[in-house]
Amino acid sequence: MLYKYLLIPVLGFSSWVYAKVTYDDAIESNRPYTEANASVHNQWDDSGLSDAEQPDEGESGEFGTWTVFIGNPYYIESSMMFKGDPTGQQCSPKGSYGSQDYEDCTHVGNGDFDCDIRTKYYKCE
Repeated sequence: MLYKYLLIPVLGFSSWVYAKVTYDDAIESNRPYTEANASVHNQWDDSGLSDAEQPDEGESGEFGTWTVFIGNPYYIESSMMFKGDPTGQQCSPKGSYGSQDYEDCTHVGNGDFDCDIRTKYYKCE
């Protein structure tokens, strides 16, 4: 009789008693994960681009050279960041943009410097 009274709180407060998951429920809840993993092993498409997917005439991938962009830089999206000065180097495709961040420091006296981060923008022309 004592064992029954001790068993009631153990079973009553155990969360595993309330969680009943069948095998079918587990398989169904695992289906998105299984399908996502299976999609990695799909056969690749080797037919190439269709005529509708071909790039426009302006996006032909022509080569150009990087030039300093003079204009309003707030409406462009930089596609790459440069570490050095790319002016005159070859680029592709024409019409793409890039930027370079550099530190501009001015001497303010007593060995102190006031430094700001500046950005130069470049365009492939």
